[in-house]
Amino acid sequence: MAGASSSGVNGSLALRRMGVALGAALGAALCAHLAIDVAGDYLLAHDSYDDVAHGSRGLAALAFLAILLAACAGIVSLALRRARGSEHELRAELRALRPRSGLRFALAVVALTFPLLAGMEALDTLLAGGDVDDLGDLFGGSLALGGGLTAGCGVACAWLASCAIEGLAAGLCRAVVAVAAFLRRTSSRPTLPAARPPRRRARSVVRYAARRLAGRAPPRLLRATTA
Repeated sequence: MAGASSSGVNGSLALRRMGVALGAALGAALCAHLAIDVAGDYLLAHDSYDDVAHGSRGLAALAFLAILLAACAGIVSLALRRARGSEHELRAELRALRPRSGLRFALAVVALTFPLLAGMEALDTLLAGGDVDDLGDLFGGSLALGGGLTAGCGVACAWLASCAIEGLAAGLCRAVVAVAAFLRRTSSRPTLPAARPPRRRARSVVRYAARRLAGRAPPRLLRATTA
């Protein structure tokens, strides 16, 4: 049972890391697509990106936002579950999303960025009714220029993703500490005594009046009339 639980945790962690790498690669592909389009206008005699519309950029941006929102929702849910727990546990779980090797993570992001970028341009070409004749056309008309910009954007986005995870871990841990302190302060406030029911209050008044009148003599007018 413990082995199954451990394998499940490791599988979930691997899936989260894969999502981080995919999100970084989507962002890198989108940035590289824009960079190749701009650089090709100045450095290439013919920029293949100018021949077609770029509807794939919107799809890539939507996919990137969807992954980002899903990641934020998962992290906020984790923070709320740990609000009454230990700050160190939350920090450890968030930092576990960070890749163990920055070089391997960068290589993984770059490796994902190339097919994503090629797929984006291939989709644009097919939607425009054209055909992909050369691999270089998928990278703006120059495989060297497009490949270099793609690799650079992949490395930059991998580094930004790693820094974002570290900053998010620190910020969320501070927020969790503040929330936990507020919850502890709220739960430790003294509670007011419950009000007594009306019947008990009426009985108390009657008993008090009886004790006050118990040792008093009758009034003078009553004694004179009796005599």
